[in-house]
Amino acid sequence: KLSVIGDIYSEEVFYILMDYELARARTNPAPLSLLCIQIIPKTSNQETLHEASNLFASALKKYMRSTDTPCVSGNEFKIMLPATDQNGLNSACERMLLIFQNEFEIEDGNTITFSLHIGGTTHQSGETLSHTELLKKGQSALDQSKQKGLNTYVILP
Repeated sequence: KLSVIGDIYSEEVFYILMDYELARARTNPAPLSLLCIQIIPKTSNQETLHEASNLFASALKKYMRSTDTPCVSGNEFKIMLPATDQNGLNSACERMLLIFQNEFEIEDGNTITFSLHIGGTTHQSGETLSHTELLKKGQSALDQSKQKGLNTYVILP
Protein backbone atom coordinates (compact mmCIF):
# COMPACT_ATOMS: atom_id res chain seq x y z
CA LYS A 1 0.00 0.00 0.00
CA LEU A 2 1.12 3.54 -0.69
CA SER A 3 1.26 6.39 1.75
CA VAL A 4 1.93 10.07 1.13
CA ILE A 5 5.52 11.18 1.56
CA GLY A 6 7.38 14.44 1.29
CA ASP A 7 11.02 13.57 0.67
CA ILE A 8 11.17 14.37 -3.04
CA TYR A 9 13.19 17.52 -3.72
CA SER A 10 11.93 20.80 -5.14
CA GLU A 11 13.40 21.83 -8.49
CA GLU A 12 15.50 24.51 -6.77
CA VAL A 13 17.20 21.98 -4.46
CA PHE A 14 17.44 19.45 -7.30
CA TYR A 15 19.44 21.89 -9.46
CA ILE A 16 21.88 22.53 -6.61
CA LEU A 17 22.35 18.78 -6.13
CA MET A 18 22.68 18.32 -9.88
CA ASP A 19 25.45 20.93 -10.06
CA TYR A 20 27.24 19.09 -7.23
CA GLU A 21 26.97 15.76 -9.08
CA LEU A 22 28.14 17.34 -12.33
CA ALA A 23 31.18 18.82 -10.60
CA ARG A 24 31.92 15.42 -9.09
CA ALA A 25 31.54 13.72 -12.48
CA ARG A 26 34.03 16.16 -13.98
CA THR A 27 36.73 15.34 -11.40
CA ASN A 28 35.91 11.61 -11.04
CA PRO A 29 34.83 10.66 -14.55
CA ALA A 30 31.63 8.63 -14.41
CA PRO A 31 28.50 8.68 -16.54
CA LEU A 32 25.46 10.59 -15.33
CA SER A 33 21.90 10.11 -16.53
CA LEU A 34 18.69 12.07 -16.20
CA LEU A 35 15.13 10.74 -16.37
CA CYS A 36 12.21 13.09 -17.06
CA ILE A 37 8.83 11.51 -16.36
CA GLN A 38 5.34 12.89 -16.87
CA ILE A 39 2.61 11.00 -15.02
CA ILE A 40 -1.01 10.69 -16.08
CA PRO A 41 -2.90 9.32 -13.06
CA LYS A 42 -6.26 7.54 -13.27
CA THR A 43 -8.57 6.93 -10.33
CA SER A 44 -12.27 7.19 -9.60
CA ASN A 45 -11.65 9.14 -6.39
CA GLN A 46 -11.07 12.91 -6.73
CA GLU A 47 -9.16 13.13 -3.43
CA THR A 48 -6.81 10.36 -4.57
CA LEU A 49 -6.29 12.24 -7.85
CA HIS A 50 -5.17 15.34 -5.91
CA GLU A 51 -2.57 13.19 -4.13
CA ALA A 52 -1.34 11.52 -7.34
CA SER A 53 2.12 13.13 -7.36
CA ASN A 54 2.72 12.18 -3.72
CA LEU A 55 1.48 8.64 -4.35
CA PHE A 56 3.71 8.26 -7.41
CA ALA A 57 6.65 9.62 -5.39
CA SER A 58 5.96 7.10 -2.65
CA ALA A 59 6.00 4.20 -5.11
CA LEU A 60 9.04 5.63 -6.90
CA LYS A 61 11.10 5.87 -3.71
CA LYS A 62 10.64 2.14 -3.09
CA TYR A 63 12.39 1.28 -6.35
CA MET A 64 15.14 3.92 -6.57
CA ARG A 65 18.74 3.49 -5.51
CA SER A 66 19.83 5.57 -2.51
CA THR A 67 22.14 7.58 -4.81
CA ASP A 68 19.34 8.58 -7.21
CA THR A 69 18.02 12.11 -6.73
CA PRO A 70 14.35 12.82 -7.54
CA CYS A 71 12.43 16.08 -7.84
CA VAL A 72 8.83 16.90 -8.66
CA SER A 73 7.04 19.84 -10.20
CA GLY A 74 3.32 19.21 -10.66
CA ASN A 75 2.94 15.98 -12.60
CA GLU A 76 6.54 15.94 -13.88
CA PHE A 77 9.39 14.20 -12.13
CA LYS A 78 13.10 14.38 -12.80
CA ILE A 79 15.51 11.78 -11.47
CA MET A 80 19.28 12.20 -11.58
CA LEU A 81 21.04 8.84 -11.82
CA PRO A 82 24.74 9.10 -10.91
CA ALA A 83 27.14 6.49 -12.29
CA THR A 84 24.50 5.35 -14.80
CA ASP A 85 25.37 4.81 -18.47
CA GLN A 86 23.02 4.30 -21.43
CA ASN A 87 22.47 0.60 -20.61
CA GLY A 88 21.59 1.47 -17.02
CA LEU A 89 19.25 4.20 -18.23
CA ASN A 90 17.49 1.78 -20.62
CA SER A 91 17.05 -0.64 -17.72
CA ALA A 92 15.67 2.14 -15.48
CA CYS A 93 13.09 3.10 -18.15
CA GLU A 94 12.02 -0.51 -18.66
CA ARG A 95 11.75 -0.97 -14.88
CA MET A 96 9.58 2.17 -14.54
CA LEU A 97 7.17 0.96 -17.22
CA LEU A 98 7.02 -2.50 -15.62
CA ILE A 99 6.47 -1.22 -12.06
CA PHE A 100 3.87 1.37 -13.01
CA GLN A 101 1.79 -0.89 -15.23
CA ASN A 102 0.29 -2.15 -11.96
CA GLU A 103 -2.63 -0.72 -10.05
CA PHE A 104 -1.69 0.69 -6.65
CA GLU A 105 -3.89 0.44 -3.59
CA ILE A 106 -4.01 3.50 -1.34
CA GLU A 107 -4.30 3.36 2.46
CA ASP A 108 -7.99 4.35 2.28
CA GLY A 109 -8.78 1.41 -0.02
CA ASN A 110 -8.99 3.39 -3.26
CA THR A 111 -6.81 2.48 -6.23
CA ILE A 112 -4.77 4.49 -8.72
CA THR A 113 -2.98 3.69 -11.96
CA PHE A 114 -0.34 5.73 -13.75
CA SER A 115 0.41 6.10 -17.43
CA LEU A 116 3.88 7.46 -18.14
CA HIS A 117 5.83 9.44 -20.68
CA ILE A 118 9.56 9.00 -20.07
CA GLY A 119 12.48 10.90 -21.57
CA GLY A 120 16.07 10.24 -20.69
CA THR A 121 19.57 11.30 -21.52
CA THR A 122 23.01 10.23 -20.44
CA HIS A 123 26.44 11.85 -20.52
CA GLN A 124 29.81 10.20 -20.16
CA SER A 125 31.12 13.09 -17.98
CA GLY A 126 34.02 15.36 -18.68
CA GLU A 127 34.26 19.13 -19.10
CA THR A 128 31.37 19.40 -21.58
CA LEU A 129 28.83 18.30 -18.98
CA SER A 130 26.37 21.09 -18.08
CA HIS A 131 23.07 20.95 -16.23
CA THR A 132 21.44 23.15 -18.89
CA GLU A 133 22.38 20.74 -21.67
CA LEU A 134 21.29 17.68 -19.69
CA LEU A 135 17.91 19.24 -18.86
CA LYS A 136 17.36 20.36 -22.46
CA LYS A 137 18.08 16.86 -23.82
CA GLY A 138 15.94 15.24 -21.13
CA GLN A 139 13.01 17.54 -21.91
CA SER A 140 13.41 16.95 -25.64
CA ALA A 141 13.36 13.17 -25.05
CA LEU A 142 10.22 13.58 -22.88
CA ASP A 143 8.54 15.61 -25.65
CA GLN A 144 9.34 12.82 -28.15
CA SER A 145 7.86 10.24 -25.76
CA LYS A 146 4.65 12.32 -25.58
CA GLN A 147 4.48 12.20 -29.39
CA LYS A 148 4.95 8.40 -29.36
CA GLY A 149 2.11 7.82 -26.90
CA LEU A 150 1.46 6.61 -23.37
CA ASN A 151 3.88 4.29 -21.60
CA THR A 152 6.78 4.95 -23.94
CA TYR A 153 10.29 6.18 -23.43
CA VAL A 154 12.85 7.95 -25.57
CA ILE A 155 16.54 8.22 -24.74
CA LEU A 156 18.77 10.81 -26.36
CA PRO A 157 22.58 10.43 -26.11
